[in-house]
Amino acid sequence: MAKRYCLVLVLVHLAIVLAQDPEIVDEIWPEVQQVGRTGRLNCTVAYKRENVVFWENTKSGETISSDDSIVLPLNPMIGGLRKYEVQSRINGDRTTFMLVVRRLLEVDAGRYRCYVRIQATPVNMWPSKYGTITVQVPPTIRPGETTAVLQVDQRDNATLVCSASGIPAPNITWTKSDGGFLATGQAQHRSAILPITSVSVSDMGVYRCVADNNIKPPAEHLAQVLVFHAPSTRVVQDSVGQAQNRRFNAKLECIVKGHPEPTVTWQRVVKGGRYDINDDDKFSINKQTTDNQNLKAGEQWYTLKVKNVQANDFTDYYCIGTNIKGTNSSKIVLFDLTNIIVIAPSRTMWKVLVLVFGVILAISPINGQDPEIVDDILPEVQRVGGTARLNCTVVNLQTNNVFWLNKATSETISMDSNIVLQYNPMVGGLRKYDVERRMRGDRQTFMLIIRRLLQQDAGQYECQVKIQNQNNLTPVKKIGILTVQVPPSILPGETTTVLQIDEGENATLRCEATGIPSPNITWTRSDGKLLPTGSAQFRGKYLPLKTANVNHTGVYRCVADNNIKPPDEHLCSLEVFHAPTARVVQDSVGQAQGRRLSARLDCIVNGFPTPEVRWERTVKGGRVEIRDNDFFVNVKQTTDNQNMMAGEQWYTLKVKNVQANDYTDYYCIAHNSKGKTEVTIVLFETPDCQGPNCPSLLTSRGSSAMLAFSMAFICFLLHALARRLR
Repeated sequence: MAKRYCLVLVLVHLAIVLAQDPEIVDEIWPEVQQVGRTGRLNCTVAYKRENVVFWENTKSGETISSDDSIVLPLNPMIGGLRKYEVQSRINGDRTTFMLVVRRLLEVDAGRYRCYVRIQATPVNMWPSKYGTITVQVPPTIRPGETTAVLQVDQRDNATLVCSASGIPAPNITWTKSDGGFLATGQAQHRSAILPITSVSVSDMGVYRCVADNNIKPPAEHLAQVLVFHAPSTRVVQDSVGQAQNRRFNAKLECIVKGHPEPTVTWQRVVKGGRYDINDDDKFSINKQTTDNQNLKAGEQWYTLKVKNVQANDFTDYYCIGTNIKGTNSSKIVLFDLTNIIVIAPSRTMWKVLVLVFGVILAISPINGQDPEIVDDILPEVQRVGGTARLNCTVVNLQTNNVFWLNKATSETISMDSNIVLQYNPMVGGLRKYDVERRMRGDRQTFMLIIRRLLQQDAGQYECQVKIQNQNNLTPVKKIGILTVQVPPSILPGETTTVLQIDEGENATLRCEATGIPSPNITWTRSDGKLLPTGSAQFRGKYLPLKTANVNHTGVYRCVADNNIKPPDEHLCSLEVFHAPTARVVQDSVGQAQGRRLSARLDCIVNGFPTPEVRWERTVKGGRVEIRDNDFFVNVKQTTDNQNMMAGEQWYTLKVKNVQANDYTDYYCIAHNSKGKTEVTIVLFETPDCQGPNCPSLLTSRGSSAMLAFSMAFICFLLHALARRLR
């Protein structure tokens, strides 16, 4: 009899021991970090004793650690620390094993499993839980899958494609670089595909797609749309006047547009017929590369220079653009401005004229022709870091010298092809300043070269010809202008970063930027919503906010663009003071009792200043504040921001090991200096486990304990029954 009782006691003792098997007591909260940051996952084990805790990468199947020792064969040093580390913390009968993954890469994203190896227990009964690391990756536009140049006929339908990757998946926004409306009739379009229906010439231009997932920096791509169409021509002036026989030149200008790019020719009327004009000593034909700011998309600026205008040059001139789609032309009239005033000279005047003429003959060269700079020095426009070239063409130079001077500093840069500046540093293996001399007949061109341009290199450069044996106070000279284009740069100290205002107030967001040419400023909202002005975007450095309300809260983006890449952008946070608002994810949550199961209550709060949040519950008809302890955990979430509106925060109350007295009303209460609000969540009883982490019969936390108790109870009943039968 005693032996039987001993057997029962042994079984009961075994049940008590098994009831304290190790278990993972808390959920492993998901971790969200950017590429290059550090991820941390916490696995808390109760009653660990001599058992071993492991971390495993479920994607690769590799075991990372055993307790707090790394067992991976490859654990490189990065930034003075190992990539993988496990830190353990003991609190009573609980031990937390924190897996640390440093310098996160995209491949580090995925599920990680924490499990406890229990001695003499089947593998399928080892407790385990999963944690997830999400590695946020800035957006990248895929060049091979994104439209770069689209050529399309008029009235066809077409699409622009912008393919991007990133984690989370980026939003794609299309705009036109010139700020115009898209073919959709809007200032911007949110989609990877931009449709263009019934294409027209007005759809030509450069389109910008921006990929943004709130992980800086956003990515952008420029796509050019070219529409096949016949040329169109327009003139800057339809009539140009000039005096004759005074070595004056006339400049006729014509702007041409078409695709394919038209071939441009010039003709003039001679004796009733039209004849082609060739580039020679009389005429100079140029395609301008400057002043693109005043041209529309696809336009090109052409210039015909009529040199040393004579009487037979006054006629009609035609600028003709031709491509495979057709021909078009515009007419410019060159007319005489000569105003001859005949004065009968007196005897004294004749003497003065003879004297002056004699002096001129005395100082003139033998051949009677002074040096002359025959062409205008065309302005040069280059980006910072580029190379500029200014051409000065001189005829009849003979033994005289040509100089280049910097007008801003009054420094002489060169004499003929020799640099005379004392400081001419090497940049990229070449000198910063250089002069190349080219000869063609009696013409000599002195090309000033300035490398690795800086902003201070911009300005006027003067080409001078100093004639020997003359007073060079008034030398032959012409000016060339160098413009150094500078990408835009937003000025942080003069640009709004954070603006806090009360509801109903008026305010202004400011975005100041520098650049050459002066950049355009465009405002948008980062979440793609309409601006307070009612439009998707706003052009101007000041964005007005009238009668601010809660809906205006959010992040605003100002972009400075002057067609010199890259554009610059700045994010501004607008915060509107307002009383808290609260909403629940579920207004009622169910869970079974007495099974070591937890319930999760979620509450989303918005307000500014950021509200303080606390939880209360109803106990015996009264409300009691809930504090963090062994029964409740109050957590402010840092994930799932994609599903929340601007300014919202996600709070979670975890009710651990739900018992009968936990079924009641719970209150999420938020308050700040502007007010207070609350929402109610009801926790009710269910017969079965609820939620994604419900265990099966064989893998439940208390399965071994329940099995042991059941065995002991059955043995006890059998023993009692056997005694009664005797």
